[in-house]
Amino acid sequence: MNAGFNTEKLSFGSLLGISYYLSENEFRNLLVRISAIFCAGSYICFDYPQSAGGAESRRNRELAAAAGEQMKARYTCDELEMLLAEAGFLMREHLDADKATQTFFQTFNENNMAHEMTATQGVGYCLAVKKEGDQ
Repeated sequence: MNAGFNTEKLSFGSLLGISYYLSENEFRNLLVRISAIFCAGSYICFDYPQSAGGAESRRNRELAAAAGEQMKARYTCDELEMLLAEAGFLMREHLDADKATQTFFQTFNENNMAHEMTATQGVGYCLAVKKEGDQ
């Protein structure tokens, strides 16, 4: 049933680019299913559309719609923390676009000049850990 997945070993799962296209209920169910097979101490990371998006967030929804896709849900950090808790996860780290840019993209080249890459505004980044006792 688990196709060789060992539920007793620490795991890491990446759900990048997925939550945008799931309703809140579908995303909750996905988190619950992952929690059911992950042992305590395992991690998931994912990005998600934030409720307080703005112009860039609106543009992302329009681009998705033009490609025939619909972004079905957006979250605040607090809403996401509650969804994770319901599924047996704790939010370990949360980054908004500015913090993600500062943490991962703000590097300098040999001329001490910052490059222009930034994280997308209106997107949150989350690292969550499976709680003890929720197996």
